[in-house]
Amino acid sequence: SEMSEVIPVVHAKGDINNDGEVNFYDLAVLNEYLRTKEKLPENISILNFSEIDSADINSDGVIDESDVFEYLNKLIL
Repeated sequence: SEMSEVIPVVHAKGDINNDGEVNFYDLAVLNEYLRTKEKLPENISILNFSEIDSADINSDGVIDESDVFEYLNKLIL
């Protein structure tokens, strides 16, 4: 039998839910991620790798409150 190649889904920076736009839905997902990440066991996340990369909207390698502020700047200003 042939094995099919798995092609990873790449999300645009900030578009966590991959719906084609950066919006308040993405901000809600980011907030839920930040709220739950300390409560979950190590190496367990509500986001997959592509979503985590997308959530790091300021590209500093860390998903934290500074990303929330960056989202708010993009969405409100």
